[in-house]
Amino acid sequence: MKEHFSINQIATKLGKTYPYIHQTVQGLLERGILLATPVGRSHLCTLNLQSEECVAILTLIELERTSRALKKDRFLPAVVEAVRKANHGVRIWTTILVGDKVYTVVDDPRSESIVAILGSIPYSNMQALGIGSLSELLVGKDASFREDRVILQGFENYFMMLAGVEEQLGMLYSPLGARP
Repeated sequence: MKEHFSINQIATKLGKTYPYIHQTVQGLLERGILLATPVGRSHLCTLNLQSEECVAILTLIELERTSRALKKDRFLPAVVEAVRKANHGVRIWTTILVGDKVYTVVDDPRSESIVAILGSIPYSNMQALGIGSLSELLVGKDASFREDRVILQGFENYFMMLAGVEEQLGMLYSPLGARP
């Protein structure tokens, strides 16, 4: 999520011509959706998770991904519905599917009400995480919580948490090198 790409790398990855991607990237930079860091004669671009428009676009992309996941797995729609109902009594920040495990991010994963709610959801492979635990997983070497996951609920909250660790991710994964 916090990777840096040159315009040429973006064009190559997408299989599009450089001039087309350059024009598109310039528009995204002007709108604040992307940020660019000059490196020599080129610029390395990354998502601007502080931009509401960027988060809105990422949310739309994730909604499509979630829709596909819900159609594939017959248990997930029931899990999402149960989490939505539970969210009225307890603050559930976000719910994420990583592999075949569903993680529900809450304020206190050890509270009795959370344990009872998760026990009532018809899916055996669920785990409650605290906000701090998710932040640690987002920054960790395992990229699955950043890239290979499906957000089932709480899209904006997920991206808000990702933005909260954005600086750490930039220092860890930037080709520009870690800064002290």
